[in-house]
Amino acid sequence: MRLALDGLTLAVGDRNGNIRIIDMQTFKQIALVEAHDSEVLSVDFGQSSDMNATFLASSSRDRFVHIFDASKDYQLVATLDDHSAAITAVRFAVSSVTSNLQLISCSADKSLIFRSIYKNENGKYQFIRSNNIVEKQ
Repeated sequence: MRLALDGLTLAVGDRNGNIRIIDMQTFKQIALVEAHDSEVLSVDFGQSSDMNATFLASSSRDRFVHIFDASKDYQLVATLDDHSAAITAVRFAVSSVTSNLQLISCSADKSLIFRSIYKNENGKYQFIRSNNIVEKQ
């Protein structure tokens, strides 16, 4: 589970692949996102003032990272499938070099993948792989 940066909403993943969005003022469910085919292992909110967007990312045993636009009723904006095993964690961070929003995912395949987030000229979000770290066996 993860609290949004403004503290107003809470995202909670479940064993069935769903993400429930809870209003923290009323403590009522305000949205249900059918995100994955397997257990949700991690969720995180990220905000970009440059793109005027708030994202919700989720990861799962199904090897996918899904990114939703929280400001547009949690509309799916991207699905990432770079890992070969369950994705145990997903986090947003701001790059200390470029100040751009990044997405970092970690998997049971012993890899970390870093992605930079951009908005192209057509208004579509792009999650460009910028670096990866793989543990040698």
